Amino acid sequence: MAKKKQKVIVFRGDRLKLLRDEKKLAQDDLAAAIFGTADPNKQKYISRWETGAYNPDLVDIRHLARFFGVTTDYLLGESDDPHGRSPSTGGDVVGPNIDNFNPN
Repeated sequence: MAKKKQKVIVFRGDRLKLLRDEKKLAQDDLAAAIFGTADPNKQKYISRWETGAYNPDLVDIRHLARFFGVTTDYLLGESDDPHGRSPSTGGDVVGPNIDNFNPN
């Protein structure tokens, strides 16, 4: 019996950069919002995610989706619609709540 090939899901850093630029946020501002701290070392994570050097973990992807009011499917390239449902996975829509965002 043939082994089923697993689909590889890759975080779309280009979409994170686009969303951040649309909100006119610096990387350190986004890092402070996502990580809940103004630690300048956290900005490196945002930079590495945007360039594709590293992928965020699932918890951080969820925080990013909530922060920007987009689906996790959009950030993972599973859907081209940032606010809709993915026909393939039925991805959840998360409403924007930037002013009251709490990563915990």
